[in-house]
Amino acid sequence: MRSEPFSKRIADHERAARKNAASLRQYLDGLFDRYAKLLVVRLDVGYRHDPEDPAVVVSDAQAKKDLTLLLGYIRKLPDLVGYVWKREYGAIKGHHVHLMVLLNGHQVREGISWGKRLGEKWQAITDRGVYWNCNAYADAYRLRGCLGIGLIHHADAKLRKGLEQAAMYLTKVDYYARLVGPEIGRVFGKGVLPGKHSGRGRPRQISSSQIPFTDDLEG
Repeated sequence: MRSEPFSKRIADHERAARKNAASLRQYLDGLFDRYAKLLVVRLDVGYRHDPEDPAVVVSDAQAKKDLTLLLGYIRKLPDLVGYVWKREYGAIKGHHVHLMVLLNGHQVREGISWGKRLGEKWQAITDRGVYWNCNAYADAYRLRGCLGIGLIHHADAKLRKGLEQAAMYLTKVDYYARLVGPEIGRVFGKGVLPGKHSGRGRPRQISSSQIPFTDDLEG
Protein backbone atom coordinates (compact mmCIF):
# COMPACT_ATOMS: atom_id res chain seq x y z
CA MET A 1 0.00 0.00 0.00
CA ARG A 2 2.98 2.29 0.44
CA SER A 3 4.35 1.52 -2.99
CA GLU A 4 4.63 4.29 -5.55
CA PRO A 5 2.32 2.62 -8.15
CA PHE A 6 -0.43 2.12 -5.56
CA SER A 7 -0.12 5.70 -4.28
CA LYS A 8 -0.25 6.97 -7.86
CA ARG A 9 -3.48 5.06 -8.57
CA ILE A 10 -5.07 6.49 -5.42
CA ALA A 11 -3.99 10.00 -6.41
CA ASP A 12 -5.35 9.50 -9.95
CA HIS A 13 -8.78 8.42 -8.63
CA GLU A 14 -8.92 11.35 -6.22
CA ARG A 15 -7.91 13.79 -8.94
CA ALA A 16 -10.64 12.41 -11.23
CA ALA A 17 -13.19 12.77 -8.41
CA ARG A 18 -12.25 16.44 -7.91
CA LYS A 19 -12.51 17.05 -11.64
CA ASN A 20 -15.93 15.38 -11.75
CA ALA A 21 -17.12 17.45 -8.78
CA ALA A 22 -16.07 20.73 -10.40
CA SER A 23 -17.67 19.76 -13.70
CA LEU A 24 -20.89 18.66 -12.01
CA ARG A 25 -21.21 21.99 -10.16
CA GLN A 26 -20.79 23.76 -13.49
CA TYR A 27 -23.35 21.45 -15.08
CA LEU A 28 -26.02 22.15 -12.44
CA ASP A 29 -25.38 25.90 -12.53
CA GLY A 30 -25.65 25.78 -16.31
CA LEU A 31 -29.02 24.04 -16.15
CA PHE A 32 -30.35 26.69 -13.76
CA ASP A 33 -29.09 29.35 -16.17
CA ARG A 34 -31.36 27.79 -18.80
CA TYR A 35 -34.37 26.77 -16.70
CA ALA A 36 -36.13 28.73 -13.96
CA LYS A 37 -37.27 25.54 -12.22
CA LEU A 38 -35.95 22.00 -12.11
CA LEU A 39 -37.75 18.95 -10.79
CA VAL A 40 -34.99 16.91 -9.18
CA VAL A 41 -35.70 13.18 -8.84
CA ARG A 42 -33.30 11.01 -6.84
CA LEU A 43 -33.41 7.26 -6.61
CA ASP A 44 -31.09 4.35 -5.97
CA VAL A 45 -31.46 1.14 -7.94
CA GLY A 46 -29.92 -2.26 -7.30
CA TYR A 47 -30.60 -5.96 -7.04
CA ARG A 48 -32.46 -8.04 -4.51
CA HIS A 49 -30.09 -9.94 -2.25
CA ASP A 50 -31.06 -13.54 -1.57
CA PRO A 51 -29.52 -14.61 1.78
CA GLU A 52 -30.63 -18.20 1.15
CA ASP A 53 -28.69 -18.36 -2.08
CA PRO A 54 -25.72 -15.99 -1.76
CA ALA A 55 -23.98 -17.66 -4.68
CA VAL A 56 -26.44 -16.00 -7.08
CA VAL A 57 -24.76 -12.75 -8.07
CA VAL A 58 -25.17 -10.26 -10.89
CA SER A 59 -22.20 -10.17 -13.22
CA ASP A 60 -20.36 -6.96 -14.09
CA ALA A 61 -21.48 -7.28 -17.71
CA GLN A 62 -25.14 -7.78 -16.76
CA ALA A 63 -25.11 -4.81 -14.37
CA LYS A 64 -23.59 -2.65 -17.11
CA LYS A 65 -26.22 -3.80 -19.62
CA ASP A 66 -29.11 -3.14 -17.22
CA LEU A 67 -27.87 0.37 -16.47
CA THR A 68 -27.47 1.09 -20.18
CA LEU A 69 -31.10 0.12 -20.75
CA LEU A 70 -32.34 2.32 -17.90
CA LEU A 71 -30.30 5.32 -19.08
CA GLY A 72 -31.62 4.78 -22.59
CA TYR A 73 -35.15 5.03 -21.21
CA ILE A 74 -34.34 8.12 -19.13
CA ARG A 75 -32.84 10.11 -21.97
CA LYS A 76 -35.99 9.64 -24.04
CA LEU A 77 -38.20 11.31 -21.42
CA PRO A 78 -39.86 14.30 -23.13
CA ASP A 79 -39.25 16.72 -20.24
CA LEU A 80 -35.70 15.61 -19.42
CA VAL A 81 -33.11 18.38 -19.14
CA GLY A 82 -30.26 16.50 -17.44
CA TYR A 83 -29.14 13.48 -15.45
CA VAL A 84 -26.25 12.18 -13.35
CA TRP A 85 -25.43 8.61 -12.36
CA LYS A 86 -22.91 6.92 -10.11
CA ARG A 87 -22.31 3.17 -10.04
CA GLU A 88 -21.10 1.57 -6.80
CA TYR A 89 -20.41 -1.91 -5.49
CA GLY A 90 -20.94 -3.13 -1.95
CA ALA A 91 -20.00 -6.39 -0.26
CA ILE A 92 -23.67 -7.00 0.65
CA LYS A 93 -25.60 -4.85 -1.83
CA GLY A 94 -23.48 -5.83 -4.81
CA HIS A 95 -23.96 -3.61 -7.85
CA HIS A 96 -26.14 -0.55 -7.30
CA VAL A 97 -26.52 2.87 -8.90
CA HIS A 98 -27.33 6.32 -7.55
CA LEU A 99 -29.35 8.38 -10.03
CA MET A 100 -30.28 12.04 -10.24
CA VAL A 101 -32.77 12.91 -12.98
CA LEU A 102 -33.50 16.57 -13.73
CA LEU A 103 -36.77 17.50 -15.45
CA ASN A 104 -38.20 20.80 -16.68
CA GLY A 105 -39.98 22.19 -13.62
CA HIS A 106 -42.30 24.29 -15.76
CA GLN A 107 -43.69 21.17 -17.39
CA VAL A 108 -43.78 18.51 -14.66
CA ARG A 109 -44.38 18.13 -10.93
CA GLU A 110 -44.78 15.19 -8.55
CA GLY A 111 -41.24 14.02 -7.91
CA ILE A 112 -42.54 11.04 -5.92
CA SER A 113 -44.50 9.78 -8.90
CA TRP A 114 -41.51 10.21 -11.19
CA GLY A 115 -39.27 8.32 -8.79
CA LYS A 116 -41.81 5.50 -8.70
CA ARG A 117 -42.04 5.47 -12.48
CA LEU A 118 -38.29 5.20 -12.92
CA GLY A 119 -37.98 2.58 -10.18
CA GLU A 120 -40.67 0.43 -11.74
CA LYS A 121 -38.94 0.72 -15.10
CA TRP A 122 -35.79 -0.63 -13.46
CA GLN A 123 -37.78 -3.56 -12.07
CA ALA A 124 -39.14 -4.23 -15.55
CA ILE A 125 -35.60 -4.32 -16.93
CA THR A 126 -34.39 -6.86 -14.37
CA ASP A 127 -36.59 -9.28 -12.43
CA ARG A 128 -34.27 -8.93 -9.42
CA GLY A 129 -34.43 -5.16 -9.39
CA VAL A 130 -35.12 -3.11 -6.27
CA TYR A 131 -35.16 0.66 -5.83
CA TRP A 132 -35.30 3.40 -3.21
CA ASN A 133 -37.34 6.48 -4.10
CA CYS A 134 -35.61 9.36 -2.26
CA ASN A 135 -38.37 11.83 -3.19
CA ALA A 136 -40.85 9.80 -1.15
CA TYR A 137 -38.81 10.67 1.96
CA ALA A 138 -38.26 14.38 1.33
CA ASP A 139 -39.45 15.27 4.84
CA ALA A 140 -36.59 13.30 6.37
CA TYR A 141 -34.06 15.26 4.30
CA ARG A 142 -35.82 18.52 5.22
CA LEU A 143 -35.58 17.75 8.94
CA ARG A 144 -31.84 17.11 8.58
CA GLY A 145 -31.45 20.41 6.75
CA CYS A 146 -30.13 18.84 3.55
CA LEU A 147 -33.15 18.86 1.23
CA GLY A 148 -32.05 19.06 -2.40
CA ILE A 149 -34.76 17.16 -4.29
CA GLY A 150 -38.20 17.98 -5.63
CA LEU A 151 -39.11 21.24 -7.35
CA ILE A 152 -36.26 23.75 -7.04
CA HIS A 153 -36.41 27.35 -8.25
CA HIS A 154 -33.20 28.88 -9.61
CA ALA A 155 -33.35 31.65 -6.98
CA ASP A 156 -33.77 29.30 -3.99
CA ALA A 157 -30.26 29.33 -2.53
CA LYS A 158 -31.08 26.90 0.29
CA LEU A 159 -32.48 24.15 -1.91
CA ARG A 160 -29.74 24.65 -4.46
CA LYS A 161 -27.18 24.18 -1.70
CA GLY A 162 -28.90 20.94 -0.70
CA LEU A 163 -28.89 19.83 -4.32
CA GLU A 164 -25.16 20.51 -4.58
CA GLN A 165 -24.49 18.49 -1.43
CA ALA A 166 -26.45 15.54 -2.83
CA ALA A 167 -24.69 15.87 -6.17
CA MET A 168 -21.23 15.92 -4.62
CA TYR A 169 -21.95 12.56 -3.01
CA LEU A 170 -22.18 11.14 -6.53
CA THR A 171 -18.61 12.18 -7.30
CA LYS A 172 -16.87 10.56 -4.34
CA VAL A 173 -14.34 7.83 -5.08
CA ASP A 174 -15.59 4.25 -4.72
CA TYR A 175 -12.42 2.16 -4.67
CA TYR A 176 -14.31 -1.11 -4.26
CA ALA A 177 -16.15 -0.65 -7.56
CA ARG A 178 -12.80 -0.23 -9.29
CA LEU A 179 -11.71 -3.68 -8.15
CA VAL A 180 -14.71 -5.84 -9.08
CA GLY A 181 -13.69 -6.39 -12.68
CA PRO A 182 -12.80 -4.81 -16.03
CA GLU A 183 -16.32 -5.29 -17.46
CA ILE A 184 -17.90 -2.82 -15.08
CA GLY A 185 -16.90 0.07 -17.34
CA ARG A 186 -17.30 3.65 -16.22
CA VAL A 187 -18.65 4.35 -12.75
CA PHE A 188 -19.79 7.94 -13.26
CA GLY A 189 -21.53 9.88 -16.00
CA LYS A 190 -23.78 12.83 -16.73
CA GLY A 191 -25.51 14.63 -19.56
CA VAL A 192 -24.14 17.56 -21.53
CA LEU A 193 -25.48 21.09 -21.34
CA PRO A 194 -27.62 22.08 -24.32
CA GLY A 195 -26.51 25.16 -26.20
CA LYS A 196 -27.32 28.53 -24.69
CA HIS A 197 -30.29 30.34 -26.18
CA SER A 198 -30.38 33.95 -27.24
CA GLY A 199 -32.79 36.45 -25.76
CA ARG A 200 -33.99 36.96 -22.22
CA GLY A 201 -36.80 34.42 -22.05
CA ARG A 202 -36.60 31.80 -19.32
CA PRO A 203 -36.85 28.92 -19.80
CA ARG A 204 -36.49 27.84 -23.38
CA GLN A 205 -38.07 24.57 -24.46
CA ILE A 206 -35.35 22.10 -25.40
CA SER A 207 -36.12 18.71 -26.85
CA SER A 208 -34.62 15.72 -25.05
CA SER A 209 -33.06 14.74 -28.38
CA GLN A 210 -30.80 17.80 -28.02
CA ILE A 211 -29.38 16.51 -24.72
CA PRO A 212 -26.52 14.16 -25.63
CA PHE A 213 -26.03 10.90 -23.79
CA THR A 214 -22.45 10.85 -22.66
CA ASP A 215 -19.94 9.60 -20.14
CA ASP A 216 -17.55 12.38 -20.88
CA LEU A 217 -15.93 12.67 -17.47
CA GLU A 218 -13.19 10.61 -15.91
CA GLY A 219 -15.41 7.83 -14.57
